[in-house]
Amino acid sequence: METSARRPPGGEEQTVYGVKASLALLEHRPADLLRLYHAPALRGQLGAILSWAAARRIPYRELDAESLRKTAGSPHHEGLVVVSRPLRYRPCPRTLAARAAEAGHLWLALDGVANPHNLGAIVRSCAFFGVTGLLVGGAAAGDKVNGAVLRVAEGGAEHVTLYGAPTLSGALRQLRRTGFRVLGLESDAALALPAALRERGVAGPLVLVLGQEREGLAAATRTACDALCAIHAHGAMASLNVSVAAGVALAEAMRCRA
Repeated sequence: METSARRPPGGEEQTVYGVKASLALLEHRPADLLRLYHAPALRGQLGAILSWAAARRIPYRELDAESLRKTAGSPHHEGLVVVSRPLRYRPCPRTLAARAAEAGHLWLALDGVANPHNLGAIVRSCAFFGVTGLLVGGAAAGDKVNGAVLRVAEGGAEHVTLYGAPTLSGALRQLRRTGFRVLGLESDAALALPAALRERGVAGPLVLVLGQEREGLAAATRTACDALCAIHAHGAMASLNVSVAAGVALAEAMRCRA
C-alpha cells in the first residue's frame, strides 16, 4: 500500500534502516514515521505495524532487495527501511536539575570520533550500560544523527540522549560547573582508570572523555578535564579501538559504582 502524503522538505527527513533500529524508532517515536518499506519476508512480523500505518494513512510498500538497497542507500537494510523525521543532536544543557546531579548521572563524551561505525557501536554500549547522555564533539545541536550510526547502534539511539558540542572543551567546562567530574582517557596517562575513579569518587555525576585513536584528546579537551587516566594494556597491543575502549571504560565505571 502507498497513499499520497505530504512530504516535509528533504532536510526534515531521515532514512533509518535495519530491523532493530527501525523497530526501536517505531516504538519510541511513532509520530515521526513518514513512510515504511519492507521485504516480503517481513510481512508477517510487521503485520500489526502495517495495520497501524494503514489506519493512519502512513504510506508503506513491499520492495525487493535491490529496491530496498537503493532506498536505504546501503546493503545493510536487513529488509526494513523507514523514513522519518530526523533524530537530531540536542544542545548541551547549561544547567542540570539538582536531582539529576544527585542521581549520579554517567555521561560519555567523544573528541573527534567521526567514524559512524565506531560512533554507532558506542551509542549501543551507552544504551547497554544506561548512560544518561552522550556528548559528541564536533556535532552541532540540530544536526541529524547519521543513519549509519543509527543502524550500527541497533536501536540504542532511542535510549540515549545525544548532545552535540561544536567546541567540546567548552561543553565539558559547562558540565563541570554543574557538578560533574570529568575524566579524560589517554593511552599514555600514568594514572589507571580504576584508581582515577576511586580518587575522584564515582557516586556523583561523571563524564568519561575519549578521543580518536590516532590523535587522542585535543589539548583544549585535556585542560577541560579534572584528570587524565588510562586503560592500561597487559598484552602486546598498546591501544584499543575507541568503541571497545568506551565499553571497557563504562564497564569499569559501573563496576566501581556497584
